[in-house]
Amino acid sequence: MANPPYNPSRSSVKCGHCHGYHSGPRGVFFCANGPHAQSNQRRADNARASVPTIKTDPPAWSLNVPRAMVENLKNGRYATRPDTDTPFTFIRVSRPKRGRLNGCLVIQTQHSDWYQDFITIYPSGSVWFKQSNDKLDMALFIACADPMTSAMNYGKELGRCSSCGRELTDERSRYYSIGPECEKHWREIIEHVNEETGVFYPGIR
Repeated sequence: MANPPYNPSRSSVKCGHCHGYHSGPRGVFFCANGPHAQSNQRRADNARASVPTIKTDPPAWSLNVPRAMVENLKNGRYATRPDTDTPFTFIRVSRPKRGRLNGCLVIQTQHSDWYQDFITIYPSGSVWFKQSNDKLDMALFIACADPMTSAMNYGKELGRCSSCGRELTDERSRYYSIGPECEKHWREIIEHVNEETGVFYPGIR
């Protein structure tokens, strides 16, 4: 690829990848991340633009699931569905400790390897609903009402830890839907699985 020429009439940025000049930081990003970066970025931008954003301040709550139940939901990943004929809805709950969302309660829906914002509750109490419908309302309600089963379903369906989301690579972790490090902080799921399906024994279950 030929280095883009320097054009003093534009606000140019020196690229550390091709050592030429680009019109701005986005040009450097696309150059460094390959030919598909621009189309992937455009697709992500279009997806975000298609989702209505509703900001409520002072705080308001438009879901049927009580807000207190949502705020008490433990950080982790959940898979819920109202019946066996309905596909699972995958939910991630997190409370970032740095960045612009530091101190927020962030709830997202998972779609393959990317996440779409659902609800953000700020430390001030204000709420952002990035998306909202009856299906998501029901999915979140089930996760709040039965978090252990919902977390167990996540690991069973995706083969990933219901706490951190990493791939589960051993038989015991897949059985309990949680990795050995994460289970130290979420012993309840081990107890729940033991009660529901029995204690794990290698090679038997």
